[in-house]
Amino acid sequence: MRIPGIVISAPKSGSGKTLITMAIMKALKNRGFFVRAFKCGPDYIDPMFHKEILRVPSKNLDTFFVDEKTLRSLYTDSISETLMTRQVGGRGLSGGNVNAWRGAPSERVKNDEPISVVEGVMGLYDGIGMSDEASTYEIAKMLSLPIILVIDAKGMSRSIIAEVAGFLRYDREGLIRGVILNKTTEKVYNTVAPIIESELNIYALGYMKYSKELTIKSRHLGLVQPTEVENLRQKVSSAAERLEQTVDVNNLIRIANTAERLPDHHLMIERVVKNGTKSPVIAVARDKAFSFIYEDNIKTLREAGAEIRFFSPLRDERLPDGTDGLILYGGYPELYLPELMQNESMRMSVRNAILDGMPVLAECGGYMYLHEKVYDQHDRAYTMCGVVKGSCRDTGKLTHFGYVTVEEKEPRFLPKDTVIRAHEFHHYSSTANDTACIVRKEGSDESWEGIMSGPTSFVGFQHFYYPSYPEFAYHFIKEVVKYRDKK
Repeated sequence: MRIPGIVISAPKSGSGKTLITMAIMKALKNRGFFVRAFKCGPDYIDPMFHKEILRVPSKNLDTFFVDEKTLRSLYTDSISETLMTRQVGGRGLSGGNVNAWRGAPSERVKNDEPISVVEGVMGLYDGIGMSDEASTYEIAKMLSLPIILVIDAKGMSRSIIAEVAGFLRYDREGLIRGVILNKTTEKVYNTVAPIIESELNIYALGYMKYSKELTIKSRHLGLVQPTEVENLRQKVSSAAERLEQTVDVNNLIRIANTAERLPDHHLMIERVVKNGTKSPVIAVARDKAFSFIYEDNIKTLREAGAEIRFFSPLRDERLPDGTDGLILYGGYPELYLPELMQNESMRMSVRNAILDGMPVLAECGGYMYLHEKVYDQHDRAYTMCGVVKGSCRDTGKLTHFGYVTVEEKEPRFLPKDTVIRAHEFHHYSSTANDTACIVRKEGSDESWEGIMSGPTSFVGFQHFYYPSYPEFAYHFIKEVVKYRDKK
């Protein structure tokens, strides 16, 4: 498969690449392109922003979790889904042959045709330890995508050229094709741009002025969520209009069209539920408090045969009717502790279901919700579900951060000697006896105990990406089927 696409990266976090990425997405959408969004790394929030702008899900790409073949499969499968949506289910979109992009590429990208925009993570070459493993650059290399570098040029002039030159020196694949200067002026850009193109032989695509009204606030785990940003769509629309005036979008599209053809692989997910039998119902918490959900996790569960029903621990009174299994992903429950406590009927519904033997997965914020109490930043206690005997408190700093591997001490949920990959990112700690697994930080000698596990449960602070180890999801679904058949 061949699809036009670009990777938007930067020398470091805080360079403004998220806003510029969204402005590019919006500008392309305004021109009639069918934009497919991706995010490098284990980020939950940026894909929410992408989805809010494009109204289609954004997927994660992460080479710590998957190998090159799987990464390419996830990428091309997501684009194929978009094409299928456009042909079969899209409203207000023209037709088109889903298989057309599997043949030879057209000479140029036309309106109403798909184009992918991949937002990088951290700095371009920042990976595990001092390597580029799991970096934006490694992902761009594996997907054969050109890179657009966003430079925070505030307070700089000729030094911009030196910074770009340094990044080009490490670009052994020749993937960096253009640069956008952020937080600068027309005068600085017009002075620097000709030198960038003549000395560095890449495109100076344009610039964006600093705009206080277009900034997006952040908190301890990253950006605020899209629902918390006032007039987000209006802000991004304004940014896209400015981008069209100061950035050469036509050249950006031409660069995207240099993306190379990828092998046409499909990621095969095992059908765990027997054909002809009713799908087990898995209730997945999804609202403002619990929103850290990988789209590919949901896809894996569905393709393995489960029916997914979303519910809100904030608003709903009880679990969905017919629930056979429960998943509580992470999010920001600490911001909604009074509301979660006040919804006693939901807390009791979750508690009673788990005590009855219902299989459960819980990650980070979802794990906190299962505790007896959670304390806020002012040390006020809030009653939660009471399934996990213990409490959670804010440590005021990152307790654990980064990629990890997880192995059970005694095989309960996972097969013997199985090591699965995950990531952690949290300020809270627990007093519970979550010691069923050994957790090892990738790229270091650091390790600790974590997770509470059993044949039907796996709960802790770690976040998992099911395409990395689909058998994790398969085991859970099999236990959900057993529970349903026993009811």
